Amino acid sequence: MGAGEGPPRYLLLSYDTAAALGGTDSHEETWARCADCEGLFDAPPAHDVREPHDRASPDELLYGRQPEPPEPPLRLLGCAPHGALQRALNAGEEDLGHAQLVRLDVHGRTVQTAVEGELTAWMPSAHGPGLVDLTLDPWSERPPSAASEVWDLWWQGRPTTANVWACCGPEGRAFWLRTAAVNRTAGQPDTPAGTTHHLDGRHVTDEHGFFCALGEAVNGPGGYFGRDLDTLDECLRGGWGTAWPFTLVWHDADVARARLGAARGHRDAMPPSGRRPADFEELLTYLAGRAVDVRPV
Repeated sequence: MGAGEGPPRYLLLSYDTAAALGGTDSHEETWARCADCEGLFDAPPAHDVREPHDRASPDELLYGRQPEPPEPPLRLLGCAPHGALQRALNAGEEDLGHAQLVRLDVHGRTVQTAVEGELTAWMPSAHGPGLVDLTLDPWSERPPSAASEVWDLWWQGRPTTANVWACCGPEGRAFWLRTAAVNRTAGQPDTPAGTTHHLDGRHVTDEHGFFCALGEAVNGPGGYFGRDLDTLDECLRGGWGTAWPFTLVWHDADVARARLGAARGHRDAMPPSGRRPADFEELLTYLAGRAVDVRPV
């Protein structure tokens, strides 16, 4: 990267759409390491500020619909091109191809896929000689704005201390669970049936917080053991860190008893997911029904 700059935050990979649809490896080669990215994260919907000449068509008015403004492309900054991308740039090709953008940690290890799309343009970068800025037009869903906070917390690699997630709000905790899921260490044997795990409940103020804490109770800092009741049921079948039955000592359970119990007063306030978060007693009942001996303390 340019002088005085830190390690690249993103990796750009070639992406074979046909291979991905066929269930085979869609990543072919590294195309670039990029210092940073602008316009990556999904923004909340803005007010309709279209000019008069952009008004809805008669058909849109008839059916009560207004066209969604197209999402702007994102810019990959300070990219060091490699392989086929470098050859395409040298040849002056306009069709640069499909790519996948991956978030890295400070050590250059993959943290999580960010977005997929088509490279549509490039220009010399102000980040240093030989570097380029690339324009990527995404076709996949952009990560939520909360991903930026979570990826910063994973910048030094997988956390080595528990409760790093506790500073995140609900959206950040939800994305933390996605990040923990893709960074789980697969293939390791489960701890034996009958093992006792200790859940630190000091920050379990919502359902996402419970699953963040449960993942760390079973698999250590940054660990994953489900992100909702459906995926928890899958984890309880084995292969995700511990065999059941097991004992879960839930420390500072009164925090969750008070905060998660508040959901009982809002049964009619259904979230966009269509499922009301489980409250404390419902979690206890669910776990007990699956041979988990929960001991609130």
